[in-house]
Amino acid sequence: MSPSDALSDAARFASALFETGELYAEPVSKERAELYWLALKDLPIEQLLQAISVLCRNGRYFPKPSEIRDAIYDLPIHGTPRSES
Repeated sequence: MSPSDALSDAARFASALFETGELYAEPVSKERAELYWLALKDLPIEQLLQAISVLCRNGRYFPKPSEIRDAIYDLPIHGTPRSES
């Protein structure tokens, strides 16, 4: 992955977080978005975005990084959700 790809992924992730903050009426600062990215950048961006989307549809609160990470493992691409294994 080139540095420009990483920047693009970080920008896409930050945009999704800012939108999620709007949905939950919870402001997301640039610093908060950067900290979330640092906590989750080891995961594929498409899976991160999909997990955030699922959490926006099903969640009650703005998600923590660990909740986003957990949601990825519950995506259909990973097979059986952890709660059923």
